[in-house]
This record gives sequence, structure tokens and C-alpha cells, in this order.
Amino acid sequence: MAEKFALTTLAPANVKRVKALVKRHGLESRVSGYYSLAHPVDEDILNVAIKKPKQVVADFLATAEQAKADGADLIVPAEGVLNLIIRRSNINPIGRLSVLDCVATSFLYAEMMVTMQRRLGIGVGRMGSYAMPPADLLAELDAVTNAKKAKQKNK
Repeated sequence: MAEKFALTTLAPANVKRVKALVKRHGLESRVSGYYSLAHPVDEDILNVAIKKPKQVVADFLATAEQAKADGADLIVPAEGVLNLIIRRSNINPIGRLSVLDCVATSFLYAEMMVTMQRRLGIGVGRMGSYAMPPADLLAELDAVTNAKKAKQKNK
């Protein structure tokens, strides 16, 4: 999707957490930069920004311009609410810089994994961090899924 990507957070304090996640996944060499909005955002500002996103969008666009200058092919609004605001504002692409909707991408990836399992029989390795969840949790999830299927079938 991109040779180099940039990540933008709501506030400078959040960059450390994002860097740790990138390191955990071994992607440091692919990151062109870490950015935060020029006007750090707290919960009160976010509540307003959901309906009046102008300042947050302007700050994000400024980070995108810097990311482009630093060599990014793609920029990621690296926090859920920021992602929501940018997505709702239809900010994609920014010139030739793509904006990754990380929430939608996560859901689409999950759908792809289910499709691969159903069509190709490819499953998840159950060693290490992908160990099987407890049986009672699986039973509860199956009950919810089966109830939804029955409800859809009866429509």
C-alpha cells in the first residue's frame, strides 16, 4: 500500500505509545515520521470536533503536508476519534498522499481472514499470541452469532 507511511496523533504525549506499537510490529523502517496535531486535543475539544471538525481537520492537513515533505506515501490518523473525524470529513486522498482509514481497514482485514478460512481452509496458528480463547467465551460468541443468523433468516 505504501513504501513509507506517517502516523498522526491527537497530542504529542501519544506519540510515545504509537512508536511502541510500531516497534512491536517491526515496522520502524517503514515510518517516515510521527506527528501530532498543532493544537493538542483533549476530550472536551474532541466532543466539539465531532460536530465542528474545522480546526482538527486543518491541523491534520498540516501534518499531512509535513509527512509528504518527509517522504510519506500514506498517512494514518493513529487514534480512533481522529480517524473518525478525518473519515467523516472525506479527507482522502490529500494530493497524492493516501489517508488510511484504520478502523475500516481493521474490519476489512477481519472479513478477509474469515473469507480465507471459509474458502481456503486457512486458519490461525494457535501458538503464542494467537492461543485459543476460553471455551466458555467461544460458546457465548457462537450463541450470539447463531441468534443473529436466525434473526436474519426469519426476515
